[in-house]
Amino acid sequence: GEAAKLEDAGLTGTYSAKVNLAAGTYDGVKMSVKTGEEEKEYDFDAFTLSEAKTVTFYFAPMYGISYHDADSWSADESKISYDSKSADSKSIYGAVPTGTEVKFTIATSEDITKAAMIIKKNSAENTPMQKDGASTNGIQKWSVTVSFDEIGEYQYFFAVYNKASVKFYADDDGYYGTGKLASLTEVIPYDLVVYKKDYKTPDWLKNA
Repeated sequence: GEAAKLEDAGLTGTYSAKVNLAAGTYDGVKMSVKTGEEEKEYDFDAFTLSEAKTVTFYFAPMYGISYHDADSWSADESKISYDSKSADSKSIYGAVPTGTEVKFTIATSEDITKAAMIIKKNSAENTPMQKDGASTNGIQKWSVTVSFDEIGEYQYFFAVYNKASVKFYADDDGYYGTGKLASLTEVIPYDLVVYKKDYKTPDWLKNA
């Protein structure tokens, strides 16, 4: 097998490496990341090349995301949408109490083959999303239900896959609501505040 070192020459937080590969099926491609004495492996999705190609492999340590561009992106982007202010996308409007389930739903075209939600506080969690019912009018919904144990400020966005090709859906302007598809270096995560359940606002603060 061939080894390549991923580098972040542009200091974007995303590391990458270009590798010239012959035609064939590649399964079990891994990346090893060493931090101090700790070493962790990340898997890349399997892919098949019909002809020789230069494939770029990407890794974003702040989000724990690894992906590549072996497949060409061909999804219908017009059907991909999420609106943090809509109950159809986020079941609880605004801030969320601890220990309370919240359902996040992103709509996509039928050619999206996988979706995931990336949630970050101190560290990042990459949470798979499941198809939410059958597709309707060419739109497939993907959902995940999560709860938060710790108070604080979280960030989140979505990864949508067209075979092994991936794009990211995040906020477009930092003001919530609808967002846009972007490359990982362009992502503006959605903010999410989690507060202590049953917290009562002091009377003296209510009119402040």
